[in-house]
Amino acid sequence: MDADNWEKAGEAFVSVDPMKRFGRPEEVGHLVAFLLSEESGFINATVIPIDGGQSEQY
Repeated sequence: MDADNWEKAGEAFVSVDPMKRFGRPEEVGHLVAFLLSEESGFINATVIPIDGGQSEQY
């Protein structure tokens, strides 16, 4: 990766993502808040990808 051209590296990274963008911190925060709430009380022993659908491609 070219450290002098990080914007181009970022564009290449998100080009394979179905949403074509980086995730926002608040999107991660919403999941964390839900998992810490009583509404998620029956969820356990699982992995919840928060990657804009990128992991579904593999």
